[in-house]
Amino acid sequence: KTCWLTWPQQMVEAREKNGLKIVQIDPRLRPAGPFADRWLPLRPTTDLAFALALCRELIQLGLIDEPYLKAYTNSAHLVGPDGLILRGELAADAEEGAEAPALVWDQDTEQALPLDEAADPALTGEYEVDGVAAKPAYQLFVENVESNTPEWAAEICGITADSIRE
Repeated sequence: KTCWLTWPQQMVEAREKNGLKIVQIDPRLRPAGPFADRWLPLRPTTDLAFALALCRELIQLGLIDEPYLKAYTNSAHLVGPDGLILRGELAADAEEGAEAPALVWDQDTEQALPLDEAADPALTGEYEVDGVAAKPAYQLFVENVESNTPEWAAEICGITADSIRE
């Protein structure tokens, strides 16, 4: 745990023991400044552009924790052309008001299944489920950030594309 009194000491210890590198991403040089190895002074309100370009770079470099996305997020949930998550059948013994389970594409059985029944949910690709074209939510995210290059964000944020890549 950290608190405003102890976090500077914890950062210094992490730097000394584990080689932690600290990058401060902020228009102003705030109190973390003395502990930062690098300061990226983004223009105010441009942090979203920076984050989108950073996401694109992480995807391009293959630095995505796919097992985590599959187990703990809705990244594998199938999304239909209307932008809604595809859902399976509601169990006969389901409580009133219960929601049908979200579907994922199971790569082992090559069919749409509820997440808890899928052995290996797909994160990318396009699939047909009951005549409806569907993609995993992560696939839609990848497509969405594809055009958010570091060069695009650099112009908006007022820093270099190389700074974003670093």
